[in-house]
Amino acid sequence: MSLLLCCALALCLPLQETVPVESVWEDLTLDNGVRVALVDAPEAESQVVFSILPWGLLDDEKGQTQRSHLAEHILVHSADPTSSRPDVDGVLRNGETMSLGMRLETFSEPEAWREGLARHARWLSVSQADSETLSALLPRERQTMAAEVTATTADGMTHKWAVAAWNQVVRHGAEQVSVGGDAATVAWDDLLATLTRRVHASPGVQIVSVGPIDRGEQKQAFQELIGSLPSRPWKPAPPTLSPAQIRAPGPRAATWELDRVQYMVWYPMPDEVAVDRVAADALSAVVNTRLQKRGSFEVMDVQAFCSADLITAEGRWLLLSASLPVDQAVDEVAEIIDEVLGSLMVMPEAPYVIEEMVGQLSGWPDFPALRQRAAGHPGLRWIEASQALFMIYAQHNMGLHRTELLRAYDGLDRGVLEDLAARWVTAEHRSTLVLRPGS
Repeated sequence: MSLLLCCALALCLPLQETVPVESVWEDLTLDNGVRVALVDAPEAESQVVFSILPWGLLDDEKGQTQRSHLAEHILVHSADPTSSRPDVDGVLRNGETMSLGMRLETFSEPEAWREGLARHARWLSVSQADSETLSALLPRERQTMAAEVTATTADGMTHKWAVAAWNQVVRHGAEQVSVGGDAATVAWDDLLATLTRRVHASPGVQIVSVGPIDRGEQKQAFQELIGSLPSRPWKPAPPTLSPAQIRAPGPRAATWELDRVQYMVWYPMPDEVAVDRVAADALSAVVNTRLQKRGSFEVMDVQAFCSADLITAEGRWLLLSASLPVDQAVDEVAEIIDEVLGSLMVMPEAPYVIEEMVGQLSGWPDFPALRQRAAGHPGLRWIEASQALFMIYAQHNMGLHRTELLRAYDGLDRGVLEDLAARWVTAEHRSTLVLRPGS
């Protein structure tokens, strides 16, 4: 069951009654600085643990497009390298690499939850001693990644690969990007060196545990298995270009090997106070609402959406990304997008968007009642974990604790969003990137 589908169930079904999040949620910091959130879910069938590492597609080094993604594939299977099955001894393992980080996760039967947590400890302590075992995984995971890129491109879902390409073009100056090139050609010794340098315990690591296991038992196990790991500060990869070059507005173009065209347009967002961050997030939600109402993109086989998580050390941007067939005119797609963005001076839907976002963060749903209403839905098995993951991502992407997020929303209204669009979503701040098939 995809966690995305679980999240959709958690966020779309009417969650009428809530309890204070603090009644089920406890944040703590281990001795080595790793941050942990323990979430009570007594009705859950599994103990679910997510480790979110700060290495994502926007932090890959020059010429290393998707090395973080390949590392995630290797890491997921490194805990049980002799088995190709996703579940071993009552523990299901999985992973996902995103723009801002890498998520490694286990879904454990209650009696096997410590074994699940032990896998997270192994993921955070990769060393040269693992070389022989892990190198055997590389050929298989190269093929798995290549198949993933091929399948998603056929469906027009190329935004993830476009973000990886954006990093290489805008931050590292590339004019030609091989989306799968580094993963297909990197030597094992080079990849292992990157793994041991970039994957480790640090205050930048966030772990979330959701399920029925007693908190006291969890705290002891976390300190023994995770808190005792050596820790060192997280160091993001430096860009090749200067911050001024990266932030400079204007058009850019590059080629990639995918059989789709990607049109990306982005605008800088202010980042001085907390409300700036939540306003950018709300603005992206408004844009997505308007994109969904445009049937023309569906007819044109164009996949387009807006996000506010294009974030690097050089700035935060509002990004609108569109994937289109090679025979579809970029100018026509750009004109529609400009029309949507140009309509943001008036946002009557803003209060409803803000209210919904606050509601998703301000309370913990009545999951026993939800389980009764949605009996038989496969997503119910991990529904509490999905809600916790949503809340953690809100914190992770905004760089703010949940309580700080809620206080920031207190200062957000329709006027703030309309002013944000009027000041920043303008021609003088506009940057574009067109990725076309080519070599």
